[in-house]
Amino acid sequence: MNYLSTKLKLNQQTNVQEFINLLNNMHQLCLSNDNFQPGMRRIDTMTLFSFDNQDILGISLMKHHRIYEYTYQVSSNDLYVTITTKGSSPLKSPDCILYLIENDYLLPHSFFQYDTPLQLTSSNIDTFYHELKHPDLPIVYLNNHVNTRYPKLKNELALAAQGFAFVLYSENEELDNQIYHYLNMYPTSYIFYSSLDYKMITPTKHDKTITYMQNILKRLQDYMTKKDYTLSLAKLKTRYLHEELDEMKEDEKNILNHLEHQSDNLDSKLQELFERMEDIEQTISRVQQDNDNLLDIIQLQDYYPILIKGDIKEYYDGEQKDIILDILKQEARNNPSNEILNDIIKQNPEIGLRKKYLEGINKILLSNNKINTRMIDKLWDYGICIHKGEHYYSYFFDDEHYLITLSSTPSDMNAVRQMYRTFRKLYF
Repeated sequence: MNYLSTKLKLNQQTNVQEFINLLNNMHQLCLSNDNFQPGMRRIDTMTLFSFDNQDILGISLMKHHRIYEYTYQVSSNDLYVTITTKGSSPLKSPDCILYLIENDYLLPHSFFQYDTPLQLTSSNIDTFYHELKHPDLPIVYLNNHVNTRYPKLKNELALAAQGFAFVLYSENEELDNQIYHYLNMYPTSYIFYSSLDYKMITPTKHDKTITYMQNILKRLQDYMTKKDYTLSLAKLKTRYLHEELDEMKEDEKNILNHLEHQSDNLDSKLQELFERMEDIEQTISRVQQDNDNLLDIIQLQDYYPILIKGDIKEYYDGEQKDIILDILKQEARNNPSNEILNDIIKQNPEIGLRKKYLEGINKILLSNNKINTRMIDKLWDYGICIHKGEHYYSYFFDDEHYLITLSSTPSDMNAVRQMYRTFRKLYF
């Protein structure tokens, strides 16, 4: 199940009829202005709504196994697009957003381009800092190391993410270091949702271009699933129902005041009120069921979680899962007849990064009999950051919570193995 939501701005002021024409052209519909009268109504498989004297227009429709939701605010030119797609094909910019971009319906961005990656330079880095404060869309930042390793990634990613993310890349390690210093961040690539909300997107040692790009798109999709837009269809439905309910409550108050002076009509008026209240309650129930069904479509999984993921930061994908599975496997070895443990282990394959990290670290340690520059550089790739003071000491990804003081000259292979066991015990 793929889910995409984004907020765009149209190129020029668009009235109701022009917005309807745009929808008709994109989806081969036959809508007219009469379909967007104030309130909310259904036409076949579509839900249409209009609020605030037609300042806010919206439509929800299903076509080709996709659910499209558009909300347009005339006064601000803001267009909110939400698309839910059945299946598990890789996330990419849908045809409707490509249509808006290719036909110049969208307002050009002052800094980025929708379909082209932007190179970071010394002349635009300050503008980038300014954009980070309130970015219109998420910004995928590919540092020089990633850009050199995957030279085709920036262009392929920019095309795949048109309309829901911008791509910024660097060809200068010095500029990368300026950004890390300015934002006080670990040196790697990131997705920026704002200057205070960002996620690392460090590739693994064996990631190919397509695998790495799909991981980035998956991170963007996870963000969009949680993003809450003010003019989302669900919120507008709720607002409409609340307004209807408020009107009904006002009607109820007026009717009751009138019935105090019209005792002879009390029974008939009360019956009318109760029937109207039942109608609105049924409407609320139906719409709530629609919202619940839509939420189920977005969040549907074939399983329920046994454990909730902890809040502690993960330093590589699947860190918490692999640690738990390792503990379960040790317990299963001690209790081989425990069918529940064996079944859980079978149904939950390891991500595998923990095992690869440990194998790589062990290989590096066994090939060296003392701490040297070569060992330090190689261990850094696995998150073990060794520094030198009065003694050598190490952090895990430079996190001061994970401090180990090291012997600079392991005396024999047992000492090397002991260092490995120490790393494994505290870091993994």
